[in-house]
Amino acid sequence: MTKMRKPLHVIFFVGMILALVLAGCSGGSGGSQGSGSSGGSDNAGGSGEMKTINLRIGSGHTTEGGVWTQLTHEFFVPEVNKRLEGSGYKINWTEAYGGSVAKLGENLDAVQEGLLDLSMVIVPFKPSDLLISNIGYNTPFGTTDPEIMAEVLVELFDKYPEFAQEFTKKGQKLLAFGTSDSYEIVTKFPINSVEDLKGRKIGGAGSNLGWIEPTGAIPVQAGLAEVYQSIQTGVFDGYIMYTRGTLGYRLHEVAPYFTEVGFGSILVAVLTINENTYNKMPAEVQKVIDEVGKELTFEIAKASKADREANLEKMKAEGAKHSVLPESERAKWAAMLPNQPNEYAKKLNAAGLPGSDIVRDYLKLLADKAGALPRTYEIE
Repeated sequence: MTKMRKPLHVIFFVGMILALVLAGCSGGSGGSQGSGSSGGSDNAGGSGEMKTINLRIGSGHTTEGGVWTQLTHEFFVPEVNKRLEGSGYKINWTEAYGGSVAKLGENLDAVQEGLLDLSMVIVPFKPSDLLISNIGYNTPFGTTDPEIMAEVLVELFDKYPEFAQEFTKKGQKLLAFGTSDSYEIVTKFPINSVEDLKGRKIGGAGSNLGWIEPTGAIPVQAGLAEVYQSIQTGVFDGYIMYTRGTLGYRLHEVAPYFTEVGFGSILVAVLTINENTYNKMPAEVQKVIDEVGKELTFEIAKASKADREANLEKMKAEGAKHSVLPESERAKWAAMLPNQPNEYAKKLNAAGLPGSDIVRDYLKLLADKAGALPRTYEIE
């Protein structure tokens, strides 16, 4: 009996030591983890636990300033979250809208440099880098329907790999198109004919000033933020803008005549993602990002269309005078313009792109889906 007590005592003692060692090891895991670098993922624990991916998404516009930014915030982000439920992955979003990380004109570079993982990039600020994306600004009097415009852009993108390549050259992948409602004119005076513009100073962002110069109007380049005061003080008499910008910046208060001339819906913004960020994502997450991005294109287009009608009603209720330029005057205006689409096609050709084919297909798709355009352009 004496011989058996010694081993039992030793076993008990060793067991106590092991218990203390194990307790000490488990106590070391209670420290907090860092949030991880942008685009990275944190594993919360064992293989069965949730993995978090940190992403920064932004825009130069506020969520109120552009329907594309609004829908990025209200549709894209929550819809991605919803579809990742049960996948073992979640995204920790940092939303940086209103230029808090990158101002208007800086977003393409911000995504390329990794300051943002995703961003709504405003294409007219990058006419040299995004040649194909600026097609709408070089083909006025297209469709006024943003949903048709979205369909045309998707088909063009699917047919021409060069469209995607202008983003991959900047280290990015395109996820969605953001189409505006139709660009029109808000003025201090009524417009019943093209002749009414002669000698009048009309402001624009720059890329669209060529649309009014042949009418005898005096083009003045101006950013949207300065338009209200410029019209109020007589620097110019009107501005080229769609309904959301007109209402949001209260332009109808100083220029009460809102005339539908039908310059058309245009590709204004694109949602892109940094390629390195995207390539590090698990396939399940990539799939969700791609799917929701494609849907975002049409959510924005649908919202732009509905937004237009609602904005017009609000402006009219606040005293704006809404009119539609007669179709004969619209055709006359279009005929006054130089063959801008052909010059644009030549510019694309000179850059080594199939410019003539792209522009011809774009115009044909518009005509097929929207009906006859007010002018037929000859593309060399």
